[in-house]
Amino acid sequence: MEITYISSPSNLLYYSSLKNDDARILLCEDKKYYITDARFISVAQKELKDFVVILDDKFSILEKSIEVIKKLNPSILRVEGNELNMLEYLKLKSSLRNLEIIDDFKNINKKRISKNQNELNFITKAQEITDLIYMEIVKEIYEGITEIELAELINKKIYIKKCTPSFDTIVAFGENSASPHSIPTNKKLEIGNAVVIDFGVKYNHYCSDMTRSFSYKTATDEYIKAYNNVLSTQNKAINNVKMGIKVSELDNIARESLGTYQQYFNHSLGHGVGIDIHENPRLSKFSEEILELNCVITIEPGIYIKNKFGIRIEDLIVVQQQSALNLTKSPKNMIIK
Repeated sequence: MEITYISSPSNLLYYSSLKNDDARILLCEDKKYYITDARFISVAQKELKDFVVILDDKFSILEKSIEVIKKLNPSILRVEGNELNMLEYLKLKSSLRNLEIIDDFKNINKKRISKNQNELNFITKAQEITDLIYMEIVKEIYEGITEIELAELINKKIYIKKCTPSFDTIVAFGENSASPHSIPTNKKLEIGNAVVIDFGVKYNHYCSDMTRSFSYKTATDEYIKAYNNVLSTQNKAINNVKMGIKVSELDNIARESLGTYQQYFNHSLGHGVGIDIHENPRLSKFSEEILELNCVITIEPGIYIKNKFGIRIEDLIVVQQQSALNLTKSPKNMIIK
């Protein structure tokens, strides 16, 4: 018999639909076990009807999990190698000497790539909220606001809408925008500054992700040319999204579209989105993955010219059989006045 050992917060949520980091899940061929402590046992017993729910009476989820595994007596224990911390792995290895421990991270996470309808509904709602917030903040931007102040304004609106940020909000002005993941500073917004705003929300545990770039009040010819190139590249990539296409092919389409600007494109074309803000697939030229039906991905080409400006345009996409469904509705105005 084999057992799959679920320990990461994201997979605990995915495999049980219960948000509780103080638990472990054991997946067997014909049964599922959910091990948690006294704080969560009542909720687990009520909500997880298809699990055998076990109380941790040892005041150690790990020790109780080991006890249950020994009773089940499997020959193989499949674990999340990328998520399991070293101390937990060593404890499992020393306590369960008669079984083989195998890293099965890819297969454990593979089930999360294609989203079911409930997941799609949550992600769609998360993006709707993101769009609403963006439409609000572009009306409230003013000359002299700092990157930190604008990021705080975005975060405040996220919490007002009863969500949480799906990652640290990125706001960058001027030359700071040439850093793909710039950390907000006290830099003040000036007329003619390039602006990059990248944020998302978590709604019912599922993420959104969006980036908009623009120049404040006016734009140089250099910025206009670069912006139109990035926007055209994004449109071309989105138009090629469909089930079965290699992600490396999509990445290549984007880089070829950028032409001479591709030297300034220093990250992958996008990534999967779901419970985590970065999930498989990774839309990289080095990846062998293909797009699956109902996979949710970002398409986010960008160029970053040191000491000048950066431009990234990112939409959230659902992969369909022959096309892409774009969940992102925020306008892509090159100049915001």
